[in-house]
Amino acid sequence: MNSIVSLLKTEFASQIEGELLFEEPLARYTSFKIGGLADALFYPAQLEELRKAIQFCKTHKLPFFILGNGSNILIKDGGLRGLVLKLNRCLNQFEFSEDSPRLTVE
Repeated sequence: MNSIVSLLKTEFASQIEGELLFEEPLARYTSFKIGGLADALFYPAQLEELRKAIQFCKTHKLPFFILGNGSNILIKDGGLRGLVLKLNRCLNQFEFSEDSPRLTVE
C-alpha cells in the first residue's frame, strides 16, 4: 500500500464524512470510459466536508483533483495519485432568480 493510500485510510477516513473508495477505476466516471485507478475517490457528504477534504490535502501536501461529470476528459491509464473529489452528491441544490443575475450552487 502506498503512503498516500495509507494516510487516507488512517487519518482522512476517521476525520471526514462521506463515501471514500480506494483504487477506484476512473473509467467509470468519464464519458469516454478511459482512465486508470484513483488512489482514492471521495464523495463529500456536505460542502463543509469538501472544505475539510481540500484542507486535509493541503496540510498533508497530497495531490487532489476535482472531477465533474467526466465529459470530455481523458485520464491516463496510470490513473491519478492522491484524492479525487467527486462533487455531484454534495452540490445538488441550485437556485436561480430571474430578477437577479445570480446563480447559487450548494
